[in-house]
Amino acid sequence: MDSRFRSNTNPALLEARRLRQEKDVELARSLQEDRKRNLEEQSLAAAKRAAEKTQKLVAVVRLPDELLEDSVEALTSALRVAGGARIARRFSGRGKLRSVADS
Repeated sequence: MDSRFRSNTNPALLEARRLRQEKDVELARSLQEDRKRNLEEQSLAAAKRAAEKTQKLVAVVRLPDELLEDSVEALTSALRVAGGARIARRFSGRGKLRSVADS
């Protein structure tokens, strides 16, 4: 019998091929699961960014107009942020504290 045909029926080679095929199938399944997980994570991150953006827009819409400097009932709130910059905003003394938190 020709040696080319005998190697195809060698039990050790057949077992090695079977194991290789199982590994290939498992690797393909694992890669597919990883891709699916990555897509889900990206989708979740995009949804989170959209929700944060919407929340910021809603806060800006709720924010009352800033009072003029010469207004008698104006209260000024100021923050010093990283880099030394100062952010100040005037609010009504009769307004709700929520308007300060939203700004």
